[in-house]
Amino acid sequence: MNRLTLGAALALPLLLVVCLLVAIRRDSAETRSQDQVQSQQGAQKETLVARAIGPLTFEQAWARVVQEKARQSAPPPPQKDEIRIPVLCYHRIDNVRGDFYHTTREMFEWQMKWLAENADVISSALLVDWVRYRQGLSDKAVTLPSRPVVIHFDDNYRSVHEVAWPILKRYKLPWTFFVYRHHHQPISEQNLRAIAASGVDIQAHSMTHPWFHKPARGQSMQDYIREMHWQVGGCKKYLEGISGRPVNQFAWPFGTYSDLSIVLAARYGFVAMYAADGGYVTAGSSLSSLERVLVTKGWTQEYFKNVVSGKARLEKVFKPAWILPDREQARKATEPRKDYL
Repeated sequence: MNRLTLGAALALPLLLVVCLLVAIRRDSAETRSQDQVQSQQGAQKETLVARAIGPLTFEQAWARVVQEKARQSAPPPPQKDEIRIPVLCYHRIDNVRGDFYHTTREMFEWQMKWLAENADVISSALLVDWVRYRQGLSDKAVTLPSRPVVIHFDDNYRSVHEVAWPILKRYKLPWTFFVYRHHHQPISEQNLRAIAASGVDIQAHSMTHPWFHKPARGQSMQDYIREMHWQVGGCKKYLEGISGRPVNQFAWPFGTYSDLSIVLAARYGFVAMYAADGGYVTAGSSLSSLERVLVTKGWTQEYFKNVVSGKARLEKVFKPAWILPDREQARKATEPRKDYL
């Protein structure tokens, strides 16, 4: 056997060992990568599927009204270096309807691309968990990324399914869909189930989108209370049947609400409720009226950047109504109906 043949014979086992080590290392890396992906998916699932805290007792729910009244009479002063989180609230995405709550397809595409590249979009569930933790309502420590933003869609427009959803999927952005059931241009129930099945967070926005702060003209208080149970409890039951997950966040229609609706929603198990305006969510925000920013017609790219960066000056316009005459009537009026549990 010559030297060349001998060298090749000796090198072959060494080469096999090296190849084996590389394969093992690659397999280990792939396993770690898969574990990381599964871990991230699991964490996302835990975030999207908000934990069901359960209905509050009447005393706990009434405490929210007391806190809300105190907040309205003496709003807490802004804290130095406080985290200000924009909750962007959209309605329809199309190039035809030009009303105030309209965003064009091209502008929405640009906004989502900009958020994907320049912000940290988080889920509503994570936002609520953070507020609860900061207010001492939960012992689960929650930290936020450095540039948090939340995306909401209200109502039930077909353009959410046809236009917005594909764009949000393309940029892998979490979002929450606040649905009111009997919309005049609704997404089909089949398509709504498909959105929910993909992992999108489905939450409540009432059954018919009425004013929540007082009875309609000519409506008795008794009929108004009965309707509010249907609007809140009925919507929760319907949407949990659609998504198969807890529905425990509520967006007030038109941003209107009252002491009755606060107690009622809390007793049906809603952990957080959202206003229609108000600016930025902070650690001191009220869980009965978390602030949002309505994204409307005419926004420029520069204004969008200012809102997301926390530079815009935004104020809450809608104020709650106090319509319950006393505590005991509130207790009786807000007792959850078995039909909606």
